[in-house]
Amino acid sequence: MNGDRDDALQALTEHVTRLAEQVAARADQSRHPSALLTYADVAAQLKVTENWVRDAARTGSIPRRQIGRTFRFAQEDVDEFVASTYRAGRDPYARTARQFAAMNRGKRKAS
Repeated sequence: MNGDRDDALQALTEHVTRLAEQVAARADQSRHPSALLTYADVAAQLKVTENWVRDAARTGSIPRRQIGRTFRFAQEDVDEFVASTYRAGRDPYARTARQFAAMNRGKRKAS
């Protein structure tokens, strides 16, 4: 009888260990840089419009990654963007001359 109990305890221990490893792996995945954000996700985090995020990404202020025909942002890149603008003493939501130029490219001047 002790042998059966030991075998059952061993099997249970192995099962719990596998479950703990799976939980740890999922926790690592949630912090992994592959957690990519959409324009809407970034806009919601920064409390700006999606167009503002598109302009900032187009000018290179916020790094983006192209996946197929869509663009995505890594959470780390968004965090670094906000931190770098505050370190530089700039308003992170102020538009730069490059951003204005990019926004106005291709627009006709009113005559």
